[in-house]
Amino acid sequence: MKRISWLSVVLWPLFTFHGFANDVDVTHQSSEVATADHTTRKDAFMNRYEGKPFLKLVDLYVLKSIDGIEPEQLSMLAQLEPKLRETYAMQGTWFEIVAKQMDFPDELPGRINALWISYSERMRKEGIDADPMMFTYGFVDSNLVAD
Repeated sequence: MKRISWLSVVLWPLFTFHGFANDVDVTHQSSEVATADHTTRKDAFMNRYEGKPFLKLVDLYVLKSIDGIEPEQLSMLAQLEPKLRETYAMQGTWFEIVAKQMDFPDELPGRINALWISYSERMRKEGIDADPMMFTYGFVDSNLVAD
């Protein structure tokens, strides 16, 4: 339980709502719609990780696999690596520690990226910008974690 509490506190700064906001041009939306969309995303974000701090790392693993993670988040994760190594009693980068904890195969990042590219191209053909966070949530929820 101590491990989970520590993860909740340490990982929280990695998840900024702005960093995961949909790249919608809000100039075409009324301020009420933009505010409602942001509030809905913020509420969904808060609920997603409640009691599941390691899920944040899994989401970041997928985001890194699709080159969708912000440089600031990568820097913060790199700074957390010593504590993650201590917590999980293993060596490696944060990315390697997540993979080992989840028993992911070495080729998983490449598979995730290939799916992202395919998904992005399909969305582009439909005139929709692919949202890395929505892809991440869907992929993680459907393939990597159980409710």
